[in-house]
Amino acid sequence: MSATQGAQRPKIPVSVLPMGRIAQLPESEEELTVSFNGTQAAELKARRDRKLARLLSDRERAWVVDEVVDTQAQVCTFAVLRRHLDRPGAPWYRQRYKYDGQTDVLYHWGERPATGDEVKAARSTPPFRPPS
Repeated sequence: MSATQGAQRPKIPVSVLPMGRIAQLPESEEELTVSFNGTQAAELKARRDRKLARLLSDRERAWVVDEVVDTQAQVCTFAVLRRHLDRPGAPWYRQRYKYDGQTDVLYHWGERPATGDEVKAARSTPPFRPPS
């Protein structure tokens, strides 16, 4: 056995980076998890928004509501409040969707008429803007 085979590599602390720079480590594991999941959630929502933009017309106003993001499963469930443009005077509808980030597929889970309270709450927030 040669000297290099039996020797163990020295353990380098995680906080030391190449070139002698020291990384800013989070103070707790929870802080690290939140920032990592926040980045994952933002990326998942951006991919979802690109898919959703294909369904909505440029002149249509719609709101994404009741959004739940599961970064471990790479799934985002949400509802869209909108009116059908092809039906003048149509009521507001609440359409449920699931975006699967692993397969990059947007599933439609059905729709129902939206209540007045749902429309009022949604319209008090900014509408969906497709990514540019």
